[in-house]
Amino acid sequence: MKNIKNIIFYTVCVFVLLVSCVWVLVATPKYKVFAAIDESFVGDKDQILGICNALCALNSKVEVTTIPVTDSEAVAANVCNEIESALCKSGSVSKTRFILLSSGNYGVTLIKYLKTKKTNLKQIVTCYTTHQITSRSAELVGFADLMAIPNHAIEPQFEEKIKNSTTNLVATIGVTHNTSEEMILSAYEKAKDQIKVNPPYLVVVLGGDAPQPNGNMRFYSSQEAEKLADLIANKAKSEHLGILVLNGPRTGKFDSNTGKLSLGVHENGFIDAVTSSFIKTLERQNLVDGIDFKLFDFQFKQPSMKMAVYGALKKFSGKMFVAGESTSMVSEATSLFDPSQVVIFKNGAMNENHLKHAQSEYENNRASILNEDMSFDMIKDKSMTRLHESVATSVAKVILKKY
Repeated sequence: MKNIKNIIFYTVCVFVLLVSCVWVLVATPKYKVFAAIDESFVGDKDQILGICNALCALNSKVEVTTIPVTDSEAVAANVCNEIESALCKSGSVSKTRFILLSSGNYGVTLIKYLKTKKTNLKQIVTCYTTHQITSRSAELVGFADLMAIPNHAIEPQFEEKIKNSTTNLVATIGVTHNTSEEMILSAYEKAKDQIKVNPPYLVVVLGGDAPQPNGNMRFYSSQEAEKLADLIANKAKSEHLGILVLNGPRTGKFDSNTGKLSLGVHENGFIDAVTSSFIKTLERQNLVDGIDFKLFDFQFKQPSMKMAVYGALKKFSGKMFVAGESTSMVSEATSLFDPSQVVIFKNGAMNENHLKHAQSEYENNRASILNEDMSFDMIKDKSMTRLHESVATSVAKVILKKY
């Protein structure tokens, strides 16, 4: 009799456990994420994909669909029709959460179109990520369900405006990105034969011309690059570091004297004037290409060595000097490397938001600063802090919790 009771008891327990598991599987919402991306805006794309990958890492029921988009109402209409079609095919809408992620002016156009002209898509949660507030992105207050913005870019007036709206604000240190420690170490292993220079390393990420919020350009000049190269050369010699040089599509994009677009840069092997000035200064300091330093020049339509260089620094230690006007690269550096390794160098291409971001990283003990007069603001070893999670993960957690 006792055995029969035990059998019944354990049978009931197993049944309850199975029912609970089935209930969890059914009750846990599935997330369908539409990532609306304009491929020509690399920084925006990186922010969006960073959040998408963080969502997938946090929840196995997240599915991501990438949708190409441009800043056009006609394109926005087509994208909304594509999303509507996907909703119709998804079956049980009640068990699925639909999320639209975007950035840039194209994201503003798309989200406003969806919210005002596609009222049948109101169940879609619209999330917008940006590195600065412009007149266009400010239009999304009351339209976007969530906006992820770096805290240094948030003015009191904007904060008050969004507080009194239906839009949720996620304030971050730096911006979301799509680069992980695993990715950079893997990239290094695949391309380590191209590094040539012996470790430990001093990585330099050269600056580039950048727009102000009003659209006017600010420039990173050859003269600034030469001053930095002198400092880098002396540091590399005294500390026995191999120099790895990176640039980007904005480096030398404009002639800083005339403001005119420099034609043909970063194409067909052509090295821009700013990068060339930096390299020539290293050579004047009696440093030898391929032995003391190595340039990995950005070229359109060619694979970038950025990830592999990051991986080399991660594997062998050293220092990184990163241009302050690149919000995305500063954010990558401060999340991937120890604060003792990262120096943000100020330059003429930095606008007010860039300066605030650099100061924010410094005040949060995540990077030191190299000022334009070549003086340092160094953080103290005992005060160094790293984020326990990436910015993208922080934003993804808010999305999953709220929606």
